[in-house]
Amino acid sequence: MKNTLQKYIPLSPYLFFGTLIFLGSGHHLLNLWEQPVTKMLLLLLFFVPLYTVGLFFFAKWLSPQIEKSGKKRFYLLIASALIVGSLFSLKFYRSPEAYHLLEIIPSLEGTERIELVEVKADKSVLEIRDKEISEANWQRDGELIIATENSQPLKISFKSKANTPVIILLSAFHEGGEIEAFLGKEIGQISTYRQDRGQTTLRLTSQYRVIPNWLFSPLLALADIVFFGSIILLLLLIQERGMSVSESSTKGSVNHRKNLLILLSTTFILHLFNSLTTPLILDVDTPSYLSGAVHWLKFGTLDGTHAARGIGSTFLFTPILFLFGRNPWGMKILLHLFAISCVPLAYKIGWQLTQKTKVAFLAGFVAMLTPDIMLYTNYLWSDLINLTAVLIFTTALLSALRKPTFLRIFVSMFIGAMATLFRTENMTLLPIGLFFLLWEAIKVFDLKAWKKKKNLKKQQRTLGIISTTGISFVIAIVPLLLSASHNQKLHGFFGLSNYAGAVFYDGWIYFGDASKLNFSNQNSEAIQKINAAREIYPAEATDNSNVPTSIETAVSLKKAGYTDEEIMQLYTDAVLDSISNDWELTFKLIEIKIVHGLRPFATH
Repeated sequence: MKNTLQKYIPLSPYLFFGTLIFLGSGHHLLNLWEQPVTKMLLLLLFFVPLYTVGLFFFAKWLSPQIEKSGKKRFYLLIASALIVGSLFSLKFYRSPEAYHLLEIIPSLEGTERIELVEVKADKSVLEIRDKEISEANWQRDGELIIATENSQPLKISFKSKANTPVIILLSAFHEGGEIEAFLGKEIGQISTYRQDRGQTTLRLTSQYRVIPNWLFSPLLALADIVFFGSIILLLLLIQERGMSVSESSTKGSVNHRKNLLILLSTTFILHLFNSLTTPLILDVDTPSYLSGAVHWLKFGTLDGTHAARGIGSTFLFTPILFLFGRNPWGMKILLHLFAISCVPLAYKIGWQLTQKTKVAFLAGFVAMLTPDIMLYTNYLWSDLINLTAVLIFTTALLSALRKPTFLRIFVSMFIGAMATLFRTENMTLLPIGLFFLLWEAIKVFDLKAWKKKKNLKKQQRTLGIISTTGISFVIAIVPLLLSASHNQKLHGFFGLSNYAGAVFYDGWIYFGDASKLNFSNQNSEAIQKINAAREIYPAEATDNSNVPTSIETAVSLKKAGYTDEEIMQLYTDAVLDSISNDWELTFKLIEIKIVHGLRPFATH
């Protein structure tokens, strides 16, 4: 018996991961958790052995490739697959639905009574049937359901997602009594006695059948991560195998010029037609990008740079205004050149990542036909220029990772800094570059030599990458510090822009209200001041949501006498008050941001 168990112990990891992969795939493909228990068990008994055996033979097929490419690279692929799998799991996460029984037991004496207003499950009001009310000897009085001394427990059956809030809304008054509520294994108790009439709530959380949430939710998340991660890992391994069997000699014979000639000539024709048929469109924030360039040409100083914009916009637009003046063709040519440059940049990134011409050509082709790029070539915004800057940074960083010389590392850091000067949120590019360069330094660390003799002289390559990255980073942030000092002198704040409050406002208040969540906290002092200004000086909403953005609201606030600094502080306070007001609503908005926020659409 003992020998038999020891024989099958090596299969336990395959059984564990096979079960998780089945639970994840079954949840999304077969609605496994919503099936009857007998059907769930049959599916489990049929598919888990198949997944286990499949994983076992797949691992045997994979082991020679792991030995060939090295365990370190294999672990890196697993880590990448888990990270991407976690993102997919977050996006497609959903709780299964199950039937629940809510039992409300009144505890009343004499003239005490309970007035039930409504019961909500996952923000939906539950329908309480007349049969359930009459069986419990409760009475319906308009919108209220009333229990008296002779009433029995009210049993409400409903179908809802697991691990979602169930909220019982009750009237509170001087004749109120107590209730005890049972939802599965969760018990809640509350008194509705109050001197002044009002309302009170009792909050419970649904669970999946008899499994507690502390066990079921992590199991569901883990199964999703392993399922999506295994798909990503399989794709990465297929790509890895394809790269290993491809002949290195074919790389040198690839005709990139032919591919780029086809892409660029087609792109040029498309943008020529676009530029001749569409005028240059100015938006409400366009003057803030041009004010610095106009001031520099007129007075020869940088004092005209808008506080909400990076100083990079001044350096970029000044030569165009100097050469073309008020002629819009200068800006049109600049924007179309940025759009056209996205094609070879995307082509190069595709080649750097895969070393495959088909993938590189497809990347350039997608960049050529991307609707957003075509749209933004006609708007004097920062979006298209920012996209190009990020693509340049990406290809520079990939070059530095492939061959980490001082020049390549410095160029990638410097490009990240210049992109930050143009748009402040690009500050994230620098830590991203630091992370991957330091990870490259860790990858080339010779662990065997370190174990034999702990001598840093044997780790020259690792030390070289770390020192070069550190020096390049320090040099790259010098322009950022100079720009922050300039803002301190000119606008009274040390930073690259004072636009953070508006970004917070648009990302939370505007997006939340535009998503029909009523996210803004109307009890917030900051929100009340904003509403008061908009009542006197109405803000004109220019998109379909009919909710004013931060820029449109700022017009009303300025007319009401607020300064730029006061407006940004109001925005920040409004966001913080709204986020902390209702955490359930906040997480709901985060879910909407993840699911819908990255979908491209034209707002004008």
